[in-house]
Amino acid sequence: MFEVTEHCRLCGGDRAPEELFTVRIPHLARPMPACASCRIDFETGGRRLTPFEPGFRVDRGLRWPAASIDDARVFAATHLDVETIDALGASLREAHEVARAWREGPDDDPAALARALVAAIVSGDELGPIEELERLTDRARSDDLSILLAIYAHALGAPRLGERDPRPAEPLIRVARRTYVLEAPGTATEERGARLVTLSVLLELACGDPRDAEAKLEKALRSAGQREAARDPRLHLAKAFLLLEAGNASGCDRALAAARKWADAEGWTEERAIVLHDEYARALATKSWERARDALKGYVRARPDDRRAHLDLAHTYMRCSLDPVAREVLAVALDDEARRSIRVYHETHPEDLDGLVLYATCLARLGETRAAWALLRDHVIDVARDESLDDGDQATQILRAEALHLAGLCAEREGKDDRALELLAASWELVADSACRRNLMTLLHARASEVIEAMASEQLGELEELLARHRDALIAEFEPFGVHLALGFLSRELGARFGTMARFGPDWVDRAVPADAASGYLKAALALSQRRLPEALEADAHARGCGGGPAPIRLILLFLEKLEGWSKEGVLRFIDRAQPPEGSDDATDDPSAGPP
Repeated sequence: MFEVTEHCRLCGGDRAPEELFTVRIPHLARPMPACASCRIDFETGGRRLTPFEPGFRVDRGLRWPAASIDDARVFAATHLDVETIDALGASLREAHEVARAWREGPDDDPAALARALVAAIVSGDELGPIEELERLTDRARSDDLSILLAIYAHALGAPRLGERDPRPAEPLIRVARRTYVLEAPGTATEERGARLVTLSVLLELACGDPRDAEAKLEKALRSAGQREAARDPRLHLAKAFLLLEAGNASGCDRALAAARKWADAEGWTEERAIVLHDEYARALATKSWERARDALKGYVRARPDDRRAHLDLAHTYMRCSLDPVAREVLAVALDDEARRSIRVYHETHPEDLDGLVLYATCLARLGETRAAWALLRDHVIDVARDESLDDGDQATQILRAEALHLAGLCAEREGKDDRALELLAASWELVADSACRRNLMTLLHARASEVIEAMASEQLGELEELLARHRDALIAEFEPFGVHLALGFLSRELGARFGTMARFGPDWVDRAVPADAASGYLKAALALSQRRLPEALEADAHARGCGGGPAPIRLILLFLEKLEGWSKEGVLRFIDRAQPPEGSDDATDDPSAGPP
């Protein structure tokens, strides 16, 4: 027995009879059998709402090590107890106050000077002329205090590693370099010596002497490989910096992995945070979202007070839940840990619009659109639409536009169609984002269908008003050529009294495959004039493939069906008022001529 099959008249595919549906085609005499996907595509105008995707505004730059409070802690221990050092490291305000108090009344007591130097390293405050500080440390006759002064001079005088056009403070650099040369051992066998060697390498790299630094670095790495106590993870970080500067990204990744192993040892909390952040940044560069998430989770544990990192982690979770192939398809819902991270960030920082939008996005993705709509309605919409904020910077404008975009989609899911259309239009006017425009066109297509179907005889006012409100978005979607072509097609139909255009056999338009959206629209209009709907839909598919928006074929046919029996003059006035502004497309011919 042969299997019985029939054809979908819209796509031409073979289907079993039970898989076909009868589709009514406005303005055409006979309905057509079509498969389920073609029926939905035709009735929706080829448009679907795409899920909102929040912007990812994370700083992708790598961080590099420098002289730090941990270095100061090792060499200040001779003069200060652990509690004093930890208190200065934990409170930036206290560090500022200690440095200011010392400047106002310098004390030559070694413990007071050590405390002031540690506070200055933490706060970045200069204590005074470096020559005066040198005299005080020389009077104290303490090697550890001299090294602490060198760390202070390094921290305040050297540029950050990787900065362009560095302008180091030469007197400070001179003091740090001289002390490192005198005090750093030739071969480090324990932590103190390893720190001095590492600081010397970092200083030379930061001050633009990579050759001397590279020789020291290789020697230090060989020595540290044999002695666990001398394994300073900043040596591998410096190696990663040099490799990345040379364009060796894979070598940089290997050096970061080696730094991570050394940083996992006790006492390297600051360095471990730097390594984890840099692994995260490198994972972002290769779009390895799972690796980025795991590295950033470790960084957040190491730096729980880094507010921005919590938000970046939430964004990274969001990326891990997206389908990387078909971004418009809603992927598997976020897991419990991701939801908790996003919710906690919002509850901790309720004033942060970025965090609020991300939390509302999470709710919407999990189907809780009512909660998302309530959140956006109460906290975002009025602020985002406040005209007094129009002078905000670009980042603020983008964030406000995202809030309106998401609010519009939530409003549509809650059945507030007019409000949704209004919010999406406001978002697109604020920032002309293509994803927002596509969703705006989807809602506009649905609303225009409702208006046309409900139109009474000779009543075009509501449709005119709807299209006029969104004229700029329509022109951006179809370009002036597409708008002129659609209006010219209506003029032709009206002039020919809705008659079918004669077909003169194969010509260049029939044979040509559309090369861009404009030629796809042209071929679709010609096929539609000859009542060849499948060919029109095929040409429209080519136009979409070239970046154009789906042509409103069903909408035009529905409009033509309504126009039969209307007075020609009123319709022509509507077509004339709907034309794009003069000068928007110099190459466009007279639209009243219609398709060739």
